[in-house]
Amino acid sequence: MKAKRYVIEALKSEGIKHVFMVPGGELDPIVFDMVEEGSIKPICAAIEGGAAFMADGYARSSNKFGVCAAIGGPGILNMATAIATAAADHSPMLVISGDVPLDQDGKGVIQDSSSLGINTSAILAPIVSGQVEAHTGSHIPFGLKTLMTKMLTPSTKGPVHLSLSIDVQEQDVPEGSTYKPVTESLLHPHYLNEAGFEAAFTALAEGKKVVIYAGSEVRKSNAWKALTKFAEKYSIPVATTISAKGLISEEHELSLGIVGWVAHPYATKIIMEDEVDVMLCIGVQLNSAETMAGSIKAKTTIVNYPNFHNVFQNIDYDFEVLGDSLSFLTKALSVSDVRSEKLLQNKAFREEWLKSAKAQCNNVNEFDTENTTLDSKPIHPARLVKALRKVMPQDTVMAIDSGAHMMFAFHYWTVTDPTQVITALDYMGTMGWAWGAVIGSQVALPNRPHVLFTGDACSLMHGMEIKTAVEYNLPIVFVISNNRAYGNPKLRAMKFSQKVNDFMNIPAFDFAALGRALGAEAFTVTDSKDLEATIEKAYKLNKPVVIDVIVDNVPTPTKVFDKYFAASFFHG
Repeated sequence: MKAKRYVIEALKSEGIKHVFMVPGGELDPIVFDMVEEGSIKPICAAIEGGAAFMADGYARSSNKFGVCAAIGGPGILNMATAIATAAADHSPMLVISGDVPLDQDGKGVIQDSSSLGINTSAILAPIVSGQVEAHTGSHIPFGLKTLMTKMLTPSTKGPVHLSLSIDVQEQDVPEGSTYKPVTESLLHPHYLNEAGFEAAFTALAEGKKVVIYAGSEVRKSNAWKALTKFAEKYSIPVATTISAKGLISEEHELSLGIVGWVAHPYATKIIMEDEVDVMLCIGVQLNSAETMAGSIKAKTTIVNYPNFHNVFQNIDYDFEVLGDSLSFLTKALSVSDVRSEKLLQNKAFREEWLKSAKAQCNNVNEFDTENTTLDSKPIHPARLVKALRKVMPQDTVMAIDSGAHMMFAFHYWTVTDPTQVITALDYMGTMGWAWGAVIGSQVALPNRPHVLFTGDACSLMHGMEIKTAVEYNLPIVFVISNNRAYGNPKLRAMKFSQKVNDFMNIPAFDFAALGRALGAEAFTVTDSKDLEATIEKAYKLNKPVVIDVIVDNVPTPTKVFDKYFAASFFHG
């Protein structure tokens, strides 16, 4: 079997039906074979970085792994930011690159990515979990299996890179080579340090004011239903990180909302302003934003995570429990002894505690609620988000980009489960990421409505991916919150000088015209009274639609975060 065919068959056996790419000469053998054979559909992106963003979005929404491909040299290097984003968030992704024939290495051949050329592997080394440069067809079976293991193992989970020179793609793998798909236990491993759990649960039972702080690993472990069940059993309020939004329905009585950049009032009142006895952190990396620059505190803190190499030391914690979230919560639900009795005895206390905290927030878990009903011109971004929530079905997946617009989306877009939002905001915050990610997500979940929520600056970076949605007839509503500025920098510049303020402006580009030029339906909205009708029309068209909404550049709902992170360089 040819190496190119071996890779294709391996991907097929893993259930991969799409590979996101930009084709080119060094990929011809494997791409031609893939197209001709037909079991895997290549999705051709506008730029290689967009293809990698798509693979990342696919991985996050499928909870499996994504695959992308590019030529060596400029192709694979165009993916570097996307690969780094996946690495930062431990998103599993197989990156395949083509390269020049081996006998041309170091001879000045165009796009030579070998160690004798521009040395792509050295450039990518810090942002991938593993790499294989296949110098012969015999390297492929072992090398691919090694990469799959590194890509999915908790300690190294993230993107991996397979480099295939054009001649190696045509070589035979060893006779009898067969690929064995990864097991469920590797794709979604479950394990728990029992001794650590027992000590932590004993400490948990001693608290009256107990709160759960849940992160994105709970979603990756498919543990959010167990989380809700555990919280309900003992009436423990639950806050989440931004990237874990919706782990407990935001309509649930125990939901506190988000801690971090766009902290909600209930979470602020309980976690930031009260004296918590025990904070149980499940699947949280405890990065700077998640800990409010190290400001969140409890008398006792418990941390459960699959790999403590990836937990930041921004706050001190008392107990660490190595293991995945589902194993931790399953074990916690099974406890039936004096400790569970103590937790049950304090259940009524926590219900009154939470009721009092909500009352102090006027029973509204949003800041500046009045902005969601404003009919001002330009449109207030909060009003736009609420219009989207009112019109779009509850199971809509919103891909949220990075910029001032994202703060309004995270604060006002309410979700009932974590699959209804994807973001790259664990701590990379790559602008333009969501343009590709929403396409990858839609491919992974074709029966779910999809909305992109992005800004004009992000659209200038990756808005050409409209063409990809059009080419493959993907029914995505692309919503551009167009404040005609680099939003957060402009908010800061306004306090500095008019000259710097003017520098942060973006010309009034017509993104609806861009959408139509690329084959999509498109609308421009300048009046808030037209929001709901336009969004509903766009959704019902069941095709790629661009909505360019002219919004005001107003302060973001980050007042709590700014209070605790006064030196932040992100906010105005």
